[in-house]
Amino acid sequence: MERIFNFAAGRAALDRISALTSNLAMIVACAFILLMMFHVTLDVLGKYLFTVPAPATIEAVQFYYMVALVFLPFAYIARGEGHIYVELFTRRLAPRTQQFLDGVMGILTLAWVGAIAIYAGGEAITTTIDGEFQETAEGVVAVWPSRWFVPLGSGIMALAVVVKIVENFQAFGDNNVNKSSTG
Repeated sequence: MERIFNFAAGRAALDRISALTSNLAMIVACAFILLMMFHVTLDVLGKYLFTVPAPATIEAVQFYYMVALVFLPFAYIARGEGHIYVELFTRRLAPRTQQFLDGVMGILTLAWVGAIAIYAGGEAITTTIDGEFQETAEGVVAVWPSRWFVPLGSGIMALAVVVKIVENFQAFGDNNVNKSSTG
């Protein structure tokens, strides 16, 4: 019987999309770190050499740079398995059992990251409609665009987690097939 859906091709496409989006988000995060370094350096030099600090440095760091640096690299780190794993109770389990537990933990992670993305997305929509801003000594700074970093980073992370869940459960199933075929 011919398959209607080629699972391997679908998984490969999902993996490519996840890799592309997580790499792109990481590049954007790196750009923000460079901007932050330049902005803070300009602020310090301006303050001590010319007694004119760069405008809105604290607000830019607080509302843009740091939020981007925290949330945009989520998926890139997850794809490289850079997040913390505590294997105190599972390291001696069989590989098949570990794959299953990793898949279950992936589902829980997906629920958590998905909830963050949905809630933060709602907040981002609200602040965009309201045109949220922050008052500074020099005037006002629009902060509503920075509210989109959280749902964007969390959404890209959710996609990376889906890829990992599929990988874990497929490995679990493949281990099951290999063990049953050897008899």
